[in-house]
Amino acid sequence: MSNFFDCVTILEVMEHIQPHFTFAALKEVYRVLKKGGTAIFSVPLNENLEEMILRGCNPNAHVRLYTPEIVNMELKISGFMIKKIKLLYAFHRYYYLKTFITKLFDKMAKPNNVIVLAKKI
Repeated sequence: MSNFFDCVTILEVMEHIQPHFTFAALKEVYRVLKKGGTAIFSVPLNENLEEMILRGCNPNAHVRLYTPEIVNMELKISGFMIKKIKLLYAFHRYYYLKTFITKLFDKMAKPNNVIVLAKKI
């Protein structure tokens, strides 16, 4: 149904979609959202996907390499308005402390996930 959902979440999905199907998938998300509806996207970052593929080791079966800029561009091209982008770091313990230290010393670790809040306009 078109214009049906207030919110759609696409968490850790886009990196599994072949590049030539990316815009079809985003078009479908846009279609089912109500006007002004919210879409929440997340994709992994900095996972050394190219290196894993070269070694023949791709345990998560990812087919796309993402950056915050690529996500932003693809969503804008698909008609979404970006409301917020949040970069996250995966730490098993002491998340806030380790994130603070990482940001303080810059480049100590790279974020490994991005979450984007977008609206259908």
